[in-house]
Amino acid sequence: IDVMKQALTTNPSASEARVELAELLKNNNEPDKAIAILKAYKGDRASQVILLRALIKLQLAIKQWKNAVASVSEYKQLMPDQAETYLLAGSVYQSMGNIESARREFNHALTLKPASRKALTAIIEDYIQQDRGYMGTSKAREYIERYPDASFAHHLSGRAAWSDNDQINAEKAFRNAIELQPQWSDPYISLGNMYLETGDTARAFETYQQGLQNSTNDSAILLQISRSYESIKADDKAIEAYEKLLNKYPDTPIGINNLARLLIKDTNNKNNLKRALDIVTPLKNAKELGYKDTYAWVLYQNNRIDAATSVLIDVVEAAPEIAVYQYHLGMAFTKKGYQKLARIHLRNAINSNTPFEGIEDAKATLNSL
Repeated sequence: IDVMKQALTTNPSASEARVELAELLKNNNEPDKAIAILKAYKGDRASQVILLRALIKLQLAIKQWKNAVASVSEYKQLMPDQAETYLLAGSVYQSMGNIESARREFNHALTLKPASRKALTAIIEDYIQQDRGYMGTSKAREYIERYPDASFAHHLSGRAAWSDNDQINAEKAFRNAIELQPQWSDPYISLGNMYLETGDTARAFETYQQGLQNSTNDSAILLQISRSYESIKADDKAIEAYEKLLNKYPDTPIGINNLARLLIKDTNNKNNLKRALDIVTPLKNAKELGYKDTYAWVLYQNNRIDAATSVLIDVVEAAPEIAVYQYHLGMAFTKKGYQKLARIHLRNAINSNTPFEGIEDAKATLNSL
């Protein structure tokens, strides 16, 4: 941080460096200083655009909604005719829960740039989230009339149709997307997932396999195959699929996380516990708390209690509202013999009224203390 501040003193017009310093300050829990850094220099129009975008992103991150709206208004004055401006405005309103305003901004972006993939995607994703898939389907079809070869629009149409339980039109749209762009993984995944949700497991995995043969992004499909086996409780096949994924793409955090969680489900399987310990180290410094929790829980299951406890304390401090983190820390304190602390965290987990894996174990352990 000090080095970056010195660099800006020497060259205050370095907008990218200013944005980088603001990000460092935000990550150091100094958002007010980050905002001050971004506001301290105006510069030319190009610099103002860069700094305002960073400011809006920061204001959204710390939930300064009114300030974000004011910054968006300022941004519109700088870039009034750009579709990206209204996509940014829409994302601000969406974060605030102001759906109508968000929709208005997204539609204006599409008016300014009728071929915009981002704008159409934002509009249809919004309709899907609001359980108005039929509106998304209609919007996608309007777009497809103008751009019939836009595979992503067919895919969006399928997702919107399936969100309305319209399997016939969803399947047709997904297959159109595959035909137009057979190397793209997303339509195979969406079609396979639809089959899986309807109980047609054979067709689901057949579709995933077709995607593996044709897609240039087989990592996404390998991950989906693994997760799909997991969703139908086929743990052995899920483990095998995750191992296949990591064999080809070893630096896949979600694959490491999910495989480790599966491997430690059977606490009597020493080979699986050791395998989990062997793969889980890359999650140690992950930004995602869920990954750090998995890392710590693998340590716990391998009787490395001190190391597990140290990580879990940090995880719970960062997100005390997450019941399963409280449960894991309570169990670690139990193992260490710190009964008072164990009771506190186990009660926190149980009293959260949030279901979590291990809740019965938490209750039994608490009763035994």
